[in-house]
Order: sequence, then C-alpha cells, then structure tokens
Amino acid sequence: MTEYTTLFEEASTRIDVPSLPLEGVLRRRDRKRRNQRIAAGAVGLGIGIALMALGSVVLRSAREPQPADWPVPSQTTVRLVREDEVVILPLVRGSLVATDSSSGTERRIARCTSDCVFIQDFAVSADQGWVAYDVVTCGGACDPVEPEAGLWIAGGAGATPRHVTTKDWMGPWSWSPIGAQLAYADRSSLFLLDPSTWERTRIALAEGEIGTVAMGPDDRSVAYSVESRPGVTPSAESLGVFVLRSGGEPHRVSAFPGVYGIAWSPDGTSLVLDSNDGVRSLVGVVSADGSDERVLEEGPSFDGPGSPVWSPNGRSIAYLRTPGKSGNYELEFWVIGADGRGRVRIGRFGCCPDPWDGPVWSPDSQFVAFSRDAVRWVVARADGTGPLELIDRLEVERWRQG
Repeated sequence: MTEYTTLFEEASTRIDVPSLPLEGVLRRRDRKRRNQRIAAGAVGLGIGIALMALGSVVLRSAREPQPADWPVPSQTTVRLVREDEVVILPLVRGSLVATDSSSGTERRIARCTSDCVFIQDFAVSADQGWVAYDVVTCGGACDPVEPEAGLWIAGGAGATPRHVTTKDWMGPWSWSPIGAQLAYADRSSLFLLDPSTWERTRIALAEGEIGTVAMGPDDRSVAYSVESRPGVTPSAESLGVFVLRSGGEPHRVSAFPGVYGIAWSPDGTSLVLDSNDGVRSLVGVVSADGSDERVLEEGPSFDGPGSPVWSPNGRSIAYLRTPGKSGNYELEFWVIGADGRGRVRIGRFGCCPDPWDGPVWSPDSQFVAFSRDAVRWVVARADGTGPLELIDRLEVERWRQG
C-alpha cells in the first residue's frame, strides 16, 4: 500500500489546482441540491431517525392514476455523437464538445452564450442521439443570463437545445439504458420525456420533493428518493427510496433519510444508496424489492463515504471519502465488495482537491480511474495491488460513456 500511495502523492503534487471550500469537494454533481438537502436533513434529523425502521410500504396517490404501461423509448435516426467520439466538458465549462478519440478533433455540440453560466453535468442518451446537461448560473448579479438555469437537451441535425424543467430548477434526471427517453423530476412530479417528439408522461406524484432518479437496466423500472420540503408535512411512509415499475405503483424499499444518490446494480436486483442526513454519511445496499438492506460503509457527514459506483460485473462498489478537517483534508478512493467484504483503499490525494472526478470503472471491472482536477486522470487496480498509473482522459470517457 505504501509504495503506490507514495507514487500517487508524488503525481498529485504536479497537478496545480487551487484550494476551494470543502463543499466543492464533496459532490461534483448536483452540488447546490446536496447543500440544501444536508441543511434540511439537519433540521429534520428527529424525523429521519424515526424513519430508520425498515419496511416496504406502497405509496398510493389518489390524485392521479398510474399509466397502464410506459412509452417505449424511441431510437434516434440522427446521431449527435458520432462513432469514435466521446463528449467532454472542458475546464472552461461553457460548452460541451465531442472529441474524436483517434484524431483529437473537437466540435462543439452545446454551449452557454453568457460568461455568467456554466454546464455542471451531462450525459448522452443510449442511442447517441441526444445529450442532457445541467446549466448553472453564477448568481443574481448576472441576471439576465442566457440560457436559463436548469436541465437542457440538445440533439442532432442542428436542432436548437430545449429547456426541460421550469426556470432555475435543476431537478434530478436519468437516461433510459436502451434508447432516447429521459426520466426526470420537477419537484414532486416524476416524468418520462421523449426528446424526439417532446411528449412527456407523468408516472409518479410524490408528497415531498423528489431528490434523485435512476432508471433501471431493464428500462421498465425507476428508483427515486423523496424528501420533505418547506411548507409541506408529508406522511412518514411517503418519504424514503421508492421503486416504480411500468404499470405499477411506487413501492418503498428504504427509509434512509437524506438519500441523494441511487444506482442500480447491473443485473437490476439491487440498489446502492448514497446518503447524508447532516450528521453522518453512509453507503448502503438494498434489494430492489426492499429486502436485505445493509450499510456497507459510514462515517461523519463531511468525511464520507459517498459517490458509490457499481463495477460492471456487479461484484464491487467504488466510493470516496474526505477525511480530515477543513484546510487539512484528503480525497480517498476505496473499493468494497457488494457483500461488504474486501474493503481496500486504492488511492488518495492531498489537501483540498477540487474539482475532482470519478470513480470510473473499466469495462472489465479490473481497474478504477479517478482525478483530482477532472482533467488529468490516474488509474488503479481495483484490488489495490500494483502501481498507480496515469491514463488518458479520453480513455476514461470511453469507459464512462460505454
């Protein structure tokens, strides 16, 4: 462990990244929403503790019936991302570019026309026809800005990007694993959107605010979390993590409070949960039917663990920790078996890493890549053996984008 940790530290000292506040380290994606939820979790901790009793409760909504079946994702005829291309978010986050992995040639596929806005996160649809991305503003001093903050979708054939959610709302979203269909939340409503026709179908209506969304690998199921929101007193059984299947009703599978990250196992049988209630962080696993819930790793709120990612073979989960105190903390990457065994630290950076990125698994589940500055990447063996090595960013993006 000492040999490759030393190598990693030496490599990281060559990366000149300015020190930023701890909030910037803990979550690259959905940073604003995370901070809001941590604050809400601290206020509602008593409620959260009461909700820790496990159980499966069916959430029924008399306000709107569930559709008999969900629309089938369309297949886009015009590709936005061509073969051998990967999509990159440059350091100056005002645009998205498609980069040819052979020649390095870049072309812009989406951009912000104001210096007061930037792109925070993005993902390409499974058929390579569309890209969804979050736009963030720098604050009221930049008003008016273009484009407005929130979720946007850009497509091929020169189509103008379209604003999905209401102004200044950046809700959670997730692409279908097989085609052009986006699941997204607009506060309490969960929708399916076909970007080819711009038709949307509401598939769930929650009592609280939907905090995260994850489409299942079968494309006929979606997992999402529901949290309390100001001015609303939802029933206890309406909060937590739910699984909704096509033609069915939402089924609560976990009562963990403060869940802001959900990921399906590759075989669709389990969920990994990323939770922070303002007091502690934890990474947990629960079966998709609500059984066999267990905590894999936990710690103080701002130490992690967090950002768990399943390996492609479903046997392991990579995650991060940020131990230490403000001004003297580290960024550590770990791997643990899905059964809770075999925990190993595979790498770390020194004080104040931001913006970090990763972990990202190789397709064969043998390696995990991660970065301190989201540009220069290091790869490690998932079992913690062998030296750490530098890896090209385009290769990591190929892993991530499939």
